[in-house]
Amino acid sequence: MGNRIRYKVEDLLTGKEIWKNYLSLKESQWWDAERTKEFQEQKLSRLLRHCYNNVPVYKRLMKEAGLHPDNLDGDQVLTRLPVIDKQFILNRAEDFIPSNNNSIRGIQHGKTSGTTGQVLLYMNDAVSRSVVWASFLRFKDWMGYDPRNPFIIFRGRNFVSESRIDRLRLYAIDFIKNYRTLDAYKLKSEDIDRLVRLLDRYPKAVIRGYVLTMVDIARILNRRGLSYSIQAVNTTAEPLLDFHRKIIGSAFNCGIFDQYGFGEIGGVAYECDRHEGMHITEEHVMVETDKNGELIITDLDNYAFPFIRYRTGDRGNISDLPCSCGRKSGVIKGIDGRTSDNVVGLNGMSLHWGYFHHLLIYTGIASERNMVKFQVIQTEPGLITINLVAETLDENDKNKLIGLVKEKLGPMQVIINNVDDIPHDQSGKFRAVISGLFNYKA
Repeated sequence: MGNRIRYKVEDLLTGKEIWKNYLSLKESQWWDAERTKEFQEQKLSRLLRHCYNNVPVYKRLMKEAGLHPDNLDGDQVLTRLPVIDKQFILNRAEDFIPSNNNSIRGIQHGKTSGTTGQVLLYMNDAVSRSVVWASFLRFKDWMGYDPRNPFIIFRGRNFVSESRIDRLRLYAIDFIKNYRTLDAYKLKSEDIDRLVRLLDRYPKAVIRGYVLTMVDIARILNRRGLSYSIQAVNTTAEPLLDFHRKIIGSAFNCGIFDQYGFGEIGGVAYECDRHEGMHITEEHVMVETDKNGELIITDLDNYAFPFIRYRTGDRGNISDLPCSCGRKSGVIKGIDGRTSDNVVGLNGMSLHWGYFHHLLIYTGIASERNMVKFQVIQTEPGLITINLVAETLDENDKNKLIGLVKEKLGPMQVIINNVDDIPHDQSGKFRAVISGLFNYKA
């Protein structure tokens, strides 16, 4: 089944328009900077008119900035609005919901916490999801992906409360897209054996996973004396450093393609085959940096819960030099994001912060206990400490959490503390997991 048929079927089943947007993005990737800027300004103007007329928080901010639907042209409009962050939204969440949401197509609810653990509930619509998935489909082209081969994904997902219907839905989508989904939190011998069988059968597959998950897999394959030459590896969720590329490349002997995005907005930037940085999806977002290099992003497509000048918490370097591939879009040279170590169980399993993030979200502890931050500390093989800035957990919460951690890591001693705050490290970064056992730079 070719890409066109696959995505036409998915569009029919989900109400999105991925294929239509993909065809548009294939053309727009070669636009010059002036045409892209004009396109962005038109999108921004339409979005701001919607916000002024329908979104209480933005109507107030726009009035305070002296903005009105009659004076929304030009590239200086955006900078007249204040920069917002997650806490700003949490304090005014109801005012971000448009009054005309019943007329916006395909609204879905989502939640994210990032590495801090503070839960943000948001929404997106069918249009924004269509553009995001279309940009990912274009990214597959950049990786040279052939849809006759499987796209193997090590995914972190709702492993606590995933219903049968959810599993069937995900299975159907995987079947349509020719995906093979493996659990990012399971790297036992049988899971690696399954991956090996897939790679033996499909030597030109593409593999996608968290950076440190791919590092762990590469090391396991190296220990087994296995090496492949697959089509590509797609890394996500964590900063990809040079030593990561070297380790991953040692097992897969292929191009390693990084991307940057996050749950609230989706795909922001993707790496092409020249590997000179990540191309900003300028058809979808406008990206700025503040004086500290922190990324500030405006989503041009989400009318259901607009994110305008949203502070990401990540630092990035936007290059003034275009990529040698010929595309004129801005390029992010590197993301200096929040970093963390992995926790290693007595059974040998290695877990990064995303496991604990999902665990706290899907057990309900994060939302029911108004969690602000979490941090996991491992200083010796059989002991981990979980510090939570949240309302006090009762014994049922603690026992549930401890039981699920032990299921993954073996008979560990797990200590759970309620604390008033969790400080950032000396560099100013927040580390969700701190381990004294391993150093990936070694």
